[in-house]
Amino acid sequence: MRHDNNKTFATDAQAVFDARYWYLAQLKPGGFDRAITNLHRQAFSTFMPARDTSIRRKGRLVTVRNPLFPGYLFTQVLPDQQDWRAINNTYGVARLVSLSGGRPTPVPAGIIETFHARMDENGILGAPEDLHPGDRVRIISGPFAERLAEIDTVKPGDRVLILMDLMGRTVRMQTSGSQLETL
Repeated sequence: MRHDNNKTFATDAQAVFDARYWYLAQLKPGGFDRAITNLHRQAFSTFMPARDTSIRRKGRLVTVRNPLFPGYLFTQVLPDQQDWRAINNTYGVARLVSLSGGRPTPVPAGIIETFHARMDENGILGAPEDLHPGDRVRIISGPFAERLAEIDTVKPGDRVLILMDLMGRTVRMQTSGSQLETL
């Protein structure tokens, strides 16, 4: 587990090796740390993709690490070794997400693998691989956080040229692809 900016983000190393049997757990308000601790005590693997975003605090720009899906946590249940019902009774967890029939709904194949492939060594979600000229994007960190832009050119090495409206003019800027999210 890591603590960054008063938030804890956890990824289990063993979770990378078996991308099957993942479910989405809805957390109780403020229950993230408690859920992680108690799920790990019960030998459940967990996964929380995170990203760095910029916010203003007391007039200063601060980069904070936030979960990609606030209030939710991916957890792995090995059907021949664990019972999913234990997760619904775990402190910090409200319930496993169920779309029908009272049984939890598995996360569709490929979702967890895609997140793992985009994560860097610090557990931060990197740039989407499908950035193309003309795509509309939102800047998620830096001094222009929350502004919309259009991709002009994608360069090697995670460099992207974007076009952004700034004070009534279209300005071309270079940024990292990891600072962008597609719309």
